[in-house]
Amino acid sequence: MKFSGAGISRKIELTANVAIIFAVVLIAIKILKPELLAPKEKVAPQEPSISAGAKLALPAADWSSHEQTVVMVLREGCRFCTASAPFYQKLVHAAAKSPGVHLMAVLPQEIPQGKKYLDTLGVPVVDVQHAELASLKIAGTPTLLLVDRGGVVKNVWVGQLNDQSEADVMSKTGLAN
Repeated sequence: MKFSGAGISRKIELTANVAIIFAVVLIAIKILKPELLAPKEKVAPQEPSISAGAKLALPAADWSSHEQTVVMVLREGCRFCTASAPFYQKLVHAAAKSPGVHLMAVLPQEIPQGKKYLDTLGVPVVDVQHAELASLKIAGTPTLLLVDRGGVVKNVWVGQLNDQSEADVMSKTGLAN
């Protein structure tokens, strides 16, 4: 069997041309439509968030002892919780003057550590509870909940609140001056 130099040369040239065309097409796709070549990301399912109308599953809470309860869900190390401390101080002050409104703090830390954190914020809350936030369907902190005497969530506010949202909290909780 004889090999002709010209035949092999043509096959190599053809293979090289096909490889170049393939590379150019891949580069063009990468530039023009990068999502086609990107590996498919596995998207984590969105954690459900508690909403108005849900029953708050906090076994240690006695919802029936007050007309309504304002639940502050905080986490040590949360910069938005720390930044919101002046508003929480205002809430504590207003709730102390209103016998129908109970104030509760819920943190993922153990109760002694949670109380210490609240003290550093200058937010003295008597009723401090420990709970895993995911079990309460709380996706982020800070979260404020207005809960009725049946344990049903009436309002939810998430994140560091602006002035208008803070006024809304004070109004809906009946703590507005």
